[in-house]
Amino acid sequence: MLMAAASLLITVVLFYEKAYRFGCQFFGWFPKIQEALMSVHYDISLLKGKWGEGIKALLVTCLAHVTFSFVYFFIAKSLHQDIAWIYFLIFVPMICVASAFPSIGGLGVREAGTAYLFAKIGVDSGIAVSISLMNFLYMVIVGLMGGVIYVFTLSSRRIQHHQPDEGVGTTAA
Repeated sequence: MLMAAASLLITVVLFYEKAYRFGCQFFGWFPKIQEALMSVHYDISLLKGKWGEGIKALLVTCLAHVTFSFVYFFIAKSLHQDIAWIYFLIFVPMICVASAFPSIGGLGVREAGTAYLFAKIGVDSGIAVSISLMNFLYMVIVGLMGGVIYVFTLSSRRIQHHQPDEGVGTTAA
């Protein structure tokens, strides 16, 4: 409930100009925070009137969380855990939010969140941490595969080879 209220407040402040100006007054003493808020507000104001893009982004985010929940679910199944998929659909987005807290790649925070949440439904904390670490390993492997594909395919097309203009740099004697 508290997270929903905070999200609603942040959304109102970022999208409503008067609330944004009022909120920025509180950060006058912290110019870096105020500058970051101004940057976020500017980026959001560029999307004003473009609800389609926002809806598409929301749908892609929901699809990513559902897919991510399936990954957690299948890892748990591979560890012989009989946990209903609905718990993954509820817990995984919360774990993703927790892993955004300052840490190295979310490690530690994600595992603590996983252990805490899955303990509520009777999963041993060692198993929950194992699920989280195996998921992290999966993300690293998929990220590395994507990086390799990028390096060998897309990046070569983005390199612009300089072609000298005709007549430039030639000397007429």
